Amino acid sequence: MSSVAPVLIWILCVGISALALGLLISLGGVDWIFQKEGFDNTVPIHITACPASTTSHVTSDGDTNCCDGDIIDKKCSGATLCSLSPKPPNGLISCTEWIIKEWKARSDRFCSRSLPYYFGTMNRVSGSNEGCSASPPTDNGSAPRDQTMARCKIYGTTKDDYSKVDSCFNVRAKDNMPVPQSNATRNIVLTGQENPALLQAIYMPTNKSSHTPVSCFDWDRAKIYFDAVDPSGKTSEFYAKQKDTNYQLFCGASKAYYVDGTLISGPSPYDNNKVYSVGDQVTMNGRTYKMVEAAGAAGYSPERPGDKLWSITGGPTLSSIVSASYGMNCNKALEGNRTNYISSMCPTGKTGCNFLYDWQKSGGDPAGGCGKTLVIKYKCTGSDDIKTFTVPPEAGFNGKVNLTC
Repeated sequence: MSSVAPVLIWILCVGISALALGLLISLGGVDWIFQKEGFDNTVPIHITACPASTTSHVTSDGDTNCCDGDIIDKKCSGATLCSLSPKPPNGLISCTEWIIKEWKARSDRFCSRSLPYYFGTMNRVSGSNEGCSASPPTDNGSAPRDQTMARCKIYGTTKDDYSKVDSCFNVRAKDNMPVPQSNATRNIVLTGQENPALLQAIYMPTNKSSHTPVSCFDWDRAKIYFDAVDPSGKTSEFYAKQKDTNYQLFCGASKAYYVDGTLISGPSPYDNNKVYSVGDQVTMNGRTYKMVEAAGAAGYSPERPGDKLWSITGGPTLSSIVSASYGMNCNKALEGNRTNYISSMCPTGKTGCNFLYDWQKSGGDPAGGCGKTLVIKYKCTGSDDIKTFTVPPEAGFNGKVNLTC
């Protein structure tokens, strides 16, 4: 496909050129993984006048209310929005309470974890100054309180939302994109010509599966980009067939290759006299591998990533964490004290589990002054045998866990 190859090359070049920027950003602390919605965006707003586009009027009882409409014969012809009176009548809420609720609702709709505070005008007319900021808004909610802090803009068109690096739509999508590893850096990568921007993740695999930073792109946004540059859909269709196997481009496969180990180059040894095709299977050491990316000529080295790419389709996987104990060598009463934590870090169904044990995140130091051993007992499918993995005391504070089946 002649139109596909240039796009592939371009994306790879963008990934390489963005690595340096991503690493600089990561030093400043940008967070992960399958990011959850929800963040604290309570705004410290306090107003003493009716919100813009409402009308202030004094009722016969002497209360100052704000009308979303005209005042006719001293009565509100529309809805009474809120009250400026110290004790709002008839179940009304104060205007300060109203705008706090409204601004929080807008923050939930437009903003994200990194820029959680909405600012703008009540009527949200086209072209008005509205967006999200890392700074809470001013008393009337119209602008960030601290003008030096990061902000984004709420644009009025879908095209601008997708193509502008400072659009709140893109910032929100970036902050919520699934990434392979918790310390991954997220970036918005402009593609030019007002095409949709790409969402990129950069990370250094903690299991040392790569000694250089790894870059990948969010598939859902990439598909939108492909369909924009090629409305026929042929380009996105081409990449859709690779999205779960091309570990160089898309984050789902990148996670499978570099983090989970369920997508690999190899396996080795293999038949040097055979040219492997997609769908071929090789069984080795009790595990079945299925070819998911076409191989090159016979005899290509499995150490060259991409020559032969396989997914693990069969064989033993992790079935349970029987127990995990940190410091039982110091105090037998600590048996099983890390079982829940290790179980959360090592879900069942995978061929193994690799991560750096963090004693602080797992529950702290249970036996001060004693060199603590981490002992994990676990089972794999197809066997009732209990395997044991031990992190010795000298490494127990931040030792590497490597469970294999």
